[in-house]
Amino acid sequence: MKGIIQAILVSSLLLASSAHAVKVKEGKDNMYWASYDSFSNSTVKYIVDTSSRLCYALHLSGASGFTLIPCEALAKREEWKEIISWVN
Repeated sequence: MKGIIQAILVSSLLLASSAHAVKVKEGKDNMYWASYDSFSNSTVKYIVDTSSRLCYALHLSGASGFTLIPCEALAKREEWKEIISWVN
């Protein structure tokens, strides 16, 4: 019985984590974006332009900010590896 309970708990944790996985969305003209819930009721949105090979971060909160970031850093996230194909 203990093994069944443990299997159910592990399955529940795996399903819960996959349900919250971030999905990269494709926009027009080779643009991609994904939003991440951050701390303190704010959101970080990453935007990637595959034509110009530029990556941006947009912080949405009371004091929003938009900045160019290194694509090499963003490509370390699993969901971006396939899209940011020009970095090793």
